[in-house]
Amino acid sequence: MKKIIIVEIFLVIMSGCLTTTTNQYDEPRFYNINIYQAKESLDEKLEETILDVRSHDEYASGHLKDAMNIPLQDFNKTDVMKELDKIPKNNFILIYSNDSRSAQASQILIDRGFTLVYNMEDGITAWIDAGFEIVK
Repeated sequence: MKKIIIVEIFLVIMSGCLTTTTNQYDEPRFYNINIYQAKESLDEKLEETILDVRSHDEYASGHLKDAMNIPLQDFNKTDVMKELDKIPKNNFILIYSNDSRSAQASQILIDRGFTLVYNMEDGITAWIDAGFEIVK
């Protein structure tokens, strides 16, 4: 019972900390979260997909643990989209880069029917600056 109450409090607090982008009809599109919210979500060990949308060279220089590298410029490729479509539409998806590519990729996934898309708006540079773990 205590665990349920703690989870409910956490969800209420997190809902007040998130910003969403909206379209002209005020429909939620994707959530912008900072690096601390992203780390907290990843530490919860939820069913998640982490997408690094930077280039292969950028990915090789360091990335979040368990992140899949799908460069934004590859999102228009049929085989890439087929792979993305294998991810359950209601999975938690964290997308990051070091610039606006993650927001663009987030919107593409929302347009494909994904519902829990989170853009780490501070990017990998802020993640590294905070001393959080990356792998090579």
